[in-house]
Amino acid sequence: MSNRLLGKVAIISGGGGAMGGAQARLFSSEGAAVCVADNRIEKAEEISAEIIDSGGKAFATNLDVRSADEWASTISKTESKLGSVSLLCNNAGANFRVGFEEQTEDQFRLIMEV
Repeated sequence: MSNRLLGKVAIISGGGGAMGGAQARLFSSEGAAVCVADNRIEKAEEISAEIIDSGGKAFATNLDVRSADEWASTISKTESKLGSVSLLCNNAGANFRVGFEEQTEDQFRLIMEV
């Protein structure tokens, strides 16, 4: 790759998922240091380990995107470990394997909150 993101620091919310994981890997391959943030910490740790094993710089953190406190903690940890945040990619999402008409009100609210 061309190192277009060399020296940049990225936070990827939903970084443990397919889309977020792909972005984290791509940004790392372009030279960025990456915070892989997800509420499924095991998935985030897997992606982070892949990046590190490939020679990149990354760490994983737990993040519920609905929590301002967790966002503040994620930003603080990222700046402490990697430097000033340059990029933010929001990939977190929620869905349920039911049709819209079958969704409960709580399911709908969760989707909208995330």
